[in-house]
Amino acid sequence: MIVVTWPNWEGPMPYVKPEIDETKLLVVTVGLPRSGKSTWARSKRWPIVNRDAIRLALHGERFLKPTEDLVKVAAIYMVKALFLAGHELVVVDETCTTKSRRNFWREGRPWTTVFHHVDTSAEVCKERAIDDPEIQPIIDKMANQFEPLDADEYPYAEPPCEQYEVHADLASGPSVSVKQFVERRGDKLIPVDPAKGDPHGNKEERRG
Repeated sequence: MIVVTWPNWEGPMPYVKPEIDETKLLVVTVGLPRSGKSTWARSKRWPIVNRDAIRLALHGERFLKPTEDLVKVAAIYMVKALFLAGHELVVVDETCTTKSRRNFWREGRPWTTVFHHVDTSAEVCKERAIDDPEIQPIIDKMANQFEPLDADEYPYAEPPCEQYEVHADLASGPSVSVKQFVERRGDKLIPVDPAKGDPHGNKEERRG
């Protein structure tokens, strides 16, 4: 079921400066090249930030080392802009196979960061990249350098169901946002374990 709501145009509409806080959820993928991270991210239909796409938009190449600082800055500002535009959840589609790379998206950030590990072996990834010899040694290198998620790196957990709200805008048409089931643990908000159900006490409800 999709709930459509229309904005109330009666009376003045004061400007409210948007802010980013811990209720915003950043899901960062973890896994080797060709592991299926991008396929998973696209299947969710959430806004995605992907440095490979930024590189192609910037200079049209897979990798140019002199531009990497600019690519990193562009990625972080894309995440901020998506949250400030009203998205509650953003996916960063990257390998993030080391803790230092994951910490870039977590430490000192105003949002809550969780990780989705696509655990595909190097052998399978290399088979998928059989026609791409340039990526083969990179897969081996990342596999050798891989650092598993620590206890303080919260994994993303699928909610018991996805609730969609459609907010119709007269200027740009309907837009869809996803409400995530989250709960507070100490000073952090993390996705709820599907086995626990909705943290607000509601029973699972299938919507289609």
